[in-house]
Amino acid sequence: MTYGYALPDRADTVAALVDASSLPMSVIIVGVGSEDFSAMEYLDSDNQKLRDDRGRIAARDIVQFVELRRHLQTGGAGGRDRLARDVLAELPAQLTEYMRLRGLKPGVAASGPAPPPPPDPSLPTVTTY
Repeated sequence: MTYGYALPDRADTVAALVDASSLPMSVIIVGVGSEDFSAMEYLDSDNQKLRDDRGRIAARDIVQFVELRRHLQTGGAGGRDRLARDVLAELPAQLTEYMRLRGLKPGVAASGPAPPPPPDPSLPTVTTY
């Protein structure tokens, strides 16, 4: 969550997001209050991938920025539902983009129960006769 304002460590933040863009993660930023959130909107980079000061380009978009006040103005359950929808809106595409970049394809779940976990070597072995 952020209260907005300028992003004093913008270069470091962008570099960290570029580094993280190759990892299986997403960053969700919720803007609280009525401040200027243009720096957060920049990080959300929906129109073009982030580029850090060294010229490195993010592998994919991992940031979703949502401004809370826009959802509170609606009020009631409708505002909360829209907030939840907008906060999570980009996650499916971010996940599938990560998988596509790694050459991963969704698998089919194995039928039947999952196998039992391996025995814990720190526990004593019990032998029954």
